[in-house]
Amino acid sequence: MVAYEAAGFMRSDGHPAIRLRVSGRLMLACGVCLGQCPWVFESERELVFMAQDIAGAFEDDPEDISDVLPLEGQLVIEELVEDEVLLCMPMAHAHAPGGCPDGAQAARAKQPNAFGVLAGLKKH
Repeated sequence: MVAYEAAGFMRSDGHPAIRLRVSGRLMLACGVCLGQCPWVFESERELVFMAQDIAGAFEDDPEDISDVLPLEGQLVIEELVEDEVLLCMPMAHAHAPGGCPDGAQAARAKQPNAFGVLAGLKKH
C-alpha cells in the first residue's frame, strides 16, 4: 500500500513547484532468508520546475535543497510517486536480527561459510 499527497504552489522566486509526500508499507525480499520482509517508509520532497537552460545554476545553490525538474512536457504524478518510492528503497533490507523464519535460519546454518571455503583453498 502506497499513499501520496501532491500540492502545487509558486515559490517566492517565481518558479512553480510541487510538494510530494509519499508513505506506505511494502513487502521486500529479506537479504538474509529471501522471505518477505515488511518495509515502512515516509518521504517528503519539494520539486521545482525550471527551464533546462537555467536549471544548472539553480542546482549549484547550496542554500536550496529542492530538486529540479525540467519545465517541459506533461507531468505524470504516478511516475513521480514511483520514482520517489524507488529513491527511498534501501539497498539491502532484512528482518531484525533473529527475525528470519526458523526454516530459513536452519538452512542458512547448514551452508558452508564462504570465508572458510576460501581459507581451505588457500591451504592447498
